[in-house]
Amino acid sequence: TSHVPIALALDEAQDPHGVVASGMATLGIEDAASESLGSIHRSTPEIVALAFFLIQQTTDLFGVDFPDFTRASISVVNHVGGAKPRIETASTERSGKSVLKRIRELRAKNIWRIAVVCFSEHYFDLVKSELEREGRDLPRFDLLRRGERLPIDAPVVVLTRPEFIGGQEFDAVVAVGLEQGIVPPRVVGNAVLAAAIEQQLLRELYVAVSRARERVIFVLSVGAVPTQILVKAVSAGLVDYDSAGQRSLALK
Repeated sequence: TSHVPIALALDEAQDPHGVVASGMATLGIEDAASESLGSIHRSTPEIVALAFFLIQQTTDLFGVDFPDFTRASISVVNHVGGAKPRIETASTERSGKSVLKRIRELRAKNIWRIAVVCFSEHYFDLVKSELEREGRDLPRFDLLRRGERLPIDAPVVVLTRPEFIGGQEFDAVVAVGLEQGIVPPRVVGNAVLAAAIEQQLLRELYVAVSRARERVIFVLSVGAVPTQILVKAVSAGLVDYDSAGQRSLALK
């Protein structure tokens, strides 16, 4: 029987477990055509470049068939509050307090929709505790499942984990816990498992970064070194790193 036209927006890189979707023909849809969008309307060019760099590092997704959206599509976004992705190291304060400080700095710059993505359960608990203690004035929402509906065009501070962030949009994303030895966790004696965990991290990081319109900030605790993929991004000139962090990385 005939059917109405169908348009599907697909991005297999957003699947945190790297499961490739079935082709349209297996669903009974014939004569399907694939197109790449010519423009990007969410993120600034700097965020788009970082997102593509991250997904390029995957071995189970990136290949000749995966579209180079930095070439096929042009970011038409010119956000007033936009800035290059940046790693910021806490000075002496607790990790949760450091995240709250960044949230207030962003809100002072009229950046109202902020997602705090915790890549480590330890940091999730720390940040949540700090927000409950010192951030009660903030319009907070805990995103605990993928696809949950958030307030549209209203100020909000969302606390979540990377597996739940897909499909959402924010003015800024603050990523926490991306530190060597913590994310990805060290796996000894099982190279296959270690590789699988690393691949999942790359996909989760890609999804988290690509949710942001204007700002991406990676917050590290005192004395921590960024996880290896962020070190590569810094070397590629895609992420800024504060001077204190650069000195710490050189010493390590």
